[in-house]
Amino acid sequence: MMTDPRGYMRDLPKEKMGGMPLFLAWVIGMVYLLGTALAVNLGAHYSYGVIIIAAAILAIPFAYLKVYIFAFFLYWAGWLFKGKASYRALFSAAAYGMVPDFFILLAWFFFLLIFGRATFMPQAITSSPSLIVTLLILSQLVFSVWGFIISLHAVGEVQQFSAWMSLWNYILAFVLIALVDLLIKFIVSVIFSLKLSGVDTVSQVLSLII
Repeated sequence: MMTDPRGYMRDLPKEKMGGMPLFLAWVIGMVYLLGTALAVNLGAHYSYGVIIIAAAILAIPFAYLKVYIFAFFLYWAGWLFKGKASYRALFSAAAYGMVPDFFILLAWFFFLLIFGRATFMPQAITSSPSLIVTLLILSQLVFSVWGFIISLHAVGEVQQFSAWMSLWNYILAFVLIALVDLLIKFIVSVIFSLKLSGVDTVSQVLSLII
């Protein structure tokens, strides 16, 4: 999959379409949850042991949710470009396209060894002068880009798209996801604003969305 994503998806048995190995799901979920923990500075409130255990328990369901949603939008965006893939095929393409997450997770383990609880405090990592930390950050970036390229070819294979057409499929899927996210935020902000008293509702809604 890492070197020939189109060939891998072409040879993937039909009975395996629509699923992903549990270990891959665990890896995808761990990378997502550990990244989220860092983004929200969770290390300032919980020990890294609690964060890791919670991530390990929730990793698989979160991975399936992430891939289900992403594949759904890839499917509908691809339909506009006359893509040939079924939803099941796109689910597998989206999942197997995240195989490089395994190497990103390895980098996370090194971060844990170096920083401990501070791993999930953004300022600790960004302010570190260590060359090893810099190399770990760069490695995560490289494998993220590699994963994106693999995904483009995997989706392109099942959709019978070129890599460039697959890129447009991706872009439109992300736009649709962003629009849905904006709609959800708008609805939540409206509901919240209705409970406010003595406040300009429109201004409050706009400020919450922005």
